[in-house]
Amino acid sequence: LEAAREGLARGLDLHVVFVGVGGEAPELREYPADRLTVVPWVEHDEVARYVSAFDVLPLSHPPELPFYFSPLKLYEYMAAGLPIVASDVGDLARLVTEGGAGRAVPPDDPAALATALADLARSPEDAARRGAAGRAHVTAHHSWDRVLERILEGLSAFEARGAA
Repeated sequence: LEAAREGLARGLDLHVVFVGVGGEAPELREYPADRLTVVPWVEHDEVARYVSAFDVLPLSHPPELPFYFSPLKLYEYMAAGLPIVASDVGDLARLVTEGGAGRAVPPDDPAALATALADLARSPEDAARRGAAGRAHVTAHHSWDRVLERILEGLSAFEARGAA
């Protein structure tokens, strides 16, 4: 929300959508109601419909995560073909930039997040290119078919070592 406020102050035409969060948070009430949509709960089979309506997908995380971090959500966002702005936490920066899907910003830096969002908003061609690059990268390297291929390759290598 701080990054969105910063973006509005810079003249960006933003509408923020929170999916899967409660609307009772005080900071949500402080944000302009005409620029905010809160969807408290979405059935799993409805998530893609919401994601497809977005122009950019920010993936913001604090600098220290108290749990094992899986980039599955990032891969899902990349597969949607939309540009990503992710916090430089864990492997997020590497994953988002190596595939060309978006930009990484320092965690807990609303101004950097707002700048990355503004850059994408001002260059729809760059945003579209990044979205397409992310989708191509995820399809080539992180699809379930590719994961299965790597598992089978690993099993074959394991079996070959066992026979030797």
